[in-house]
Amino acid sequence: MVPSATLTAILLNPTGPNFASVSRDLQGAARTLGLRIHLLLASTVPELEAAFASMAELHVNALVIGTDTFFNSQSALFAALALRYTMPAMYQYREFAAAGGLVSYSGSITDAYHIAGVYTGRILKGEKSPQTYQFSRPKKSNYSSILKRQRLSVSTSRSPSWAAPTR
Repeated sequence: MVPSATLTAILLNPTGPNFASVSRDLQGAARTLGLRIHLLLASTVPELEAAFASMAELHVNALVIGTDTFFNSQSALFAALALRYTMPAMYQYREFAAAGGLVSYSGSITDAYHIAGVYTGRILKGEKSPQTYQFSRPKKSNYSSILKRQRLSVSTSRSPSWAAPTR
């Protein structure tokens, strides 16, 4: 996403159920790959705003958003903050890109909830053996980008190089 990035922020929710394992795994992966990352934590809207403000002070070049239900509910805020702080960010679901975020690479959260609902319905109807279920993957996995949907017209000198469309 930003090949010249020297420091990438990873935003996680410290109250999430998988926070400890995800943060440990990300730090291990970064060490293995020789990448510099900075973990930022947020579980409320004011903490999200403070995290974005701190990225400018830390000279962060890119942002990766961790998967979290609270974050999922804040897609429009993420897009607005990333634009305000000119921070290229990669999101976990296409709904973030649809809300104005730069890029996402994943399936749709709506499709994931649909699949979960189908299996929940089967269990509630009395199917006894989840081991025999043939689990399906989401029907589509896609790369979604604001650049795919519209040309950005950048008129300010503050705009980062990633904001300009390439041919």
